[in-house]
Amino acid sequence: MKTFQINILSENDVDNVLNVLKGLVHADLIEIKNYNELAVSPSNDQLEEIIDESELASFYTPEEIRDILHM
Repeated sequence: MKTFQINILSENDVDNVLNVLKGLVHADLIEIKNYNELAVSPSNDQLEEIIDESELASFYTPEEIRDILHM
């Protein structure tokens, strides 16, 4: 399976592009997932728990772990 990101360049063409894609979905050729939802940053407590569970604390500083985990 391959994953692609589609950027529709003109607002005027959004409906046309979505109609084409919906046709492909109905033909069972593709699957569409919407990832436009805003991500919510973890709280400090959640972040500490993630760091603890990642078992990286013995190898890296908390700042390095945040960089590794992209947080």
